[in-house]
Amino acid sequence: MGAMAIAEPAVTTARQTGRADNTDILTKHDVHQAKDARQTGTMQATEQSSLHKIRLLYFFFRFSTGSLIPFLPLFMSSCGFTHEEIGRLQAIRPIVTMISGPFWGALSDRTGKKKLILISTFVISAICRLSCAFFKDDMQLFAIALCLTSLFYAAVTALLDSIVVSSLSSKQRLNFGKLRLWGELGNGISSTLMMHVSNNEAYGFEHLFVVHGVSAAVAVVFM
Repeated sequence: MGAMAIAEPAVTTARQTGRADNTDILTKHDVHQAKDARQTGTMQATEQSSLHKIRLLYFFFRFSTGSLIPFLPLFMSSCGFTHEEIGRLQAIRPIVTMISGPFWGALSDRTGKKKLILISTFVISAICRLSCAFFKDDMQLFAIALCLTSLFYAAVTALLDSIVVSSLSSKQRLNFGKLRLWGELGNGISSTLMMHVSNNEAYGFEHLFVVHGVSAAVAVVFM
């Protein structure tokens, strides 16, 4: 009887110790689960933030080009250029792009500085395009500005797509087309708005250059 009396407290103590150990194990498990959940939530928030940045980048990038490039022939006509001169000026872009495109691709691959080349070429091309507003009375200077614009802009679209795709996970790349749709949205909105601005005598084509410059600057922020 004495031995049983002594054993009972020992068994009770062992059971309590076992319950305490189980409680500690459960507590540690819960802590790990909570930690994993926080890390997963942080990763998902970071991914969503990155995707929002890409959407805004495409939106303002295409907003900037759509606000001016489609209207350059009309601007040339308002400058007094003949149809033949406008045709020659319009032929500059595809010719220069065809020649300079491979050069930019080779340069970015060799140096590995794709983002630096993207930002530099986009900014320089935008500045050259804006300078056209100051050369409306001189066709030769206008042509030089267009040539420089085409030279630097030839690298932009391909580099932008390449950088964006490389920053996406394999799962996110399946929705790359949806990300680029934001660019088409920006292009559509800017083209529609600028069409009304260019047709309004109270504004004129000069405002198109202002919108182009501002939206290009915003696009650079998201690059």
